[in-house]
Amino acid sequence: MRVEWLSLAGFRSYATLDWRPDPGVNLLLGDNGAGKTNLLEAIAYLGSLKSFRRVVDTELIADDAESAVLRAGVVSGGSDHLVEIELRRRGARRAQLDKTALRRTGDLIGVLRAVWFLPDDLELVKRGPSHRREFLDDLAVQLWPGAYAEQVEFVRALRQRNAFLRMGQVDDDTLSVWDARLAQSGGRVLARRGRVLQLLGPELTAAYQEIAEEGSEVLVSYDVSWGESTSGVESAAQFTDGLLEALEKSRRRDYERRDR
Repeated sequence: MRVEWLSLAGFRSYATLDWRPDPGVNLLLGDNGAGKTNLLEAIAYLGSLKSFRRVVDTELIADDAESAVLRAGVVSGGSDHLVEIELRRRGARRAQLDKTALRRTGDLIGVLRAVWFLPDDLELVKRGPSHRREFLDDLAVQLWPGAYAEQVEFVRALRQRNAFLRMGQVDDDTLSVWDARLAQSGGRVLARRGRVLQLLGPELTAAYQEIAEEGSEVLVSYDVSWGESTSGVESAAQFTDGLLEALEKSRRRDYERRDR
């Protein structure tokens, strides 16, 4: 994969930018605030559909602009592609691949593949579990572009179920339907995370042994609040069953507290 050129308009500090990187290694040099990280952020956004600074899309739009446009010419899989995204202050973002509008922006995933390492990545071991879950999800999308749609569906199911619970007077049969939907989508996401751990484990072990004392080892596992730790070998169906059982137990506990 290679980025042939990058064009920005109204993105962060750039009113406009047209840049053609060298085919080899590129070093970006400049004073603080010159926009070096903004340029890298734009490339990463075109590959992941989100900012590695973990901000909402509207914060990426220049203060004096109503929209930001990111475009890149990419060689991927032996083919030339044109990747375009428009971020808007009002309304959903728009995406195009090879000048064809995409109904789902997630269809861009996998065209431009980018890997970034930032000082903030050290927070992976310092911060809470949600940060590590997001890290695994990001890797899953890079490895399997279809994981993006699965993650979107999981978040949507979780939000809709929570909205239903906030309505009060919850119907048990209807909640069972929402639980099943959440467990189904969640099982797929959890299985992807487990698979990432399987692939990451040997690489992490090899890297750790290069810097650690002889005989030291590092182990990775995926801990869920409702079950045993896992090495990541469980299938999506197994995760779905475990999550559904946990949701049912949680519901029974809620009923018991309510009836006291």
